[in-house]
Amino acid sequence: MNRVVCFGLCAIACQVAYPDSLDWGGGFVGGLLGTSRTTTDTVFNYPLQTPPISLYYTSGRLGNGNFGGIYGGYNYYIDNKLVLGVDWDVNKGSLSNSGTRYTNLGTTYPSITGSAEMNWFSSLRLRLGYSMDRFLPYVTAGLAVAQVKFAYDWTNPVVTGSGNETGNKTAKGWTLGTGVNYALTDRWIVNAEYRHTRYSTLNATLERRAVGGDVASSPASLRMNADIVNFGITYKF
Repeated sequence: MNRVVCFGLCAIACQVAYPDSLDWGGGFVGGLLGTSRTTTDTVFNYPLQTPPISLYYTSGRLGNGNFGGIYGGYNYYIDNKLVLGVDWDVNKGSLSNSGTRYTNLGTTYPSITGSAEMNWFSSLRLRLGYSMDRFLPYVTAGLAVAQVKFAYDWTNPVVTGSGNETGNKTAKGWTLGTGVNYALTDRWIVNAEYRHTRYSTLNATLERRAVGGDVASSPASLRMNADIVNFGITYKF
């Protein structure tokens, strides 16, 4: 009899500590840390060349972009297993990229160095998950926005001239990814997520001065993409 009572009490205790199902519905807020690899595509129009040319380069990927941020949202059950959510995040960090394009084919093509850095970035996304007790794998997609600081420097070893241009612009785009939530308790939840983000093209007009005082406006365009991995913890209301 005593063994039966003890077994029953242990079973009840286990059910309290590890319930069969978790209610994922409701609001949540928390913080995150992450890292990113970025790719920058740049087109630079060089009108001082006759005829004018366009130089294109894709810079290498950088793996040292780290960031931190806050995020929150709300989950709602579509049925017993499917969970629809809305997520919002804002992040600050050092996500940068740079590259150089130099063409020397016996012509007056310049050497161009371009760099781009995201000062902050944010997203607003929908999320669809499938409840597996304390696990909630999901896919997510939505809108992305970032403030990008860019800079160009150029020199021409044949037709002597040089110039530089810097600026800050807001880039908009889309983001798509997948992740998983795990409930440590009924309130505290940890998260791991991967997303690919593609931002819109940023256009700039650069003034270029060559030897003899010749001046021309040089249009340039830049597009920055990011592959983001982050880990977070949230408190569910």
